[in-house]
Amino acid sequence: MVRIRQLRFIVGQKMSEVRFRHLTETQKQFICNGCKGKGSWFDPPDFIFTDSCNHHDFNYWLGGSEGDRMKADWQFYQSMLEAANKSSWYKRYWYKTLAWVYYQSVRLFATNYFHFAKSQRTREDLLEVIGE
Repeated sequence: MVRIRQLRFIVGQKMSEVRFRHLTETQKQFICNGCKGKGSWFDPPDFIFTDSCNHHDFNYWLGGSEGDRMKADWQFYQSMLEAANKSSWYKRYWYKTLAWVYYQSVRLFATNYFHFAKSQRTREDLLEVIGE
């Protein structure tokens, strides 16, 4: 227990913070669903953006302020650009264009999926909902 606290102190992570990389598969399945909005009828293709979309879903689940939403959307766009840059040279333009379209779509149409709150959700909130 002491070692875990020391590690978290070194990293600067609060005990109640939740990180995407620490989620179990069950927790990811509960929070993330690729590039589709949770409960939405619209289901765009994921292409090479599944990881970017899942991380974006997690950031929307965390919630917070409009500033947190803007940050989540910008990180989403940057993550998609990174994925596009790793693709074949002849597909990059297409993927970068698609990344811009997806970014603009979440900026315009995804407000209802963001958890607006005074503060972001915590590990305790996650355990309360999922129990793992």
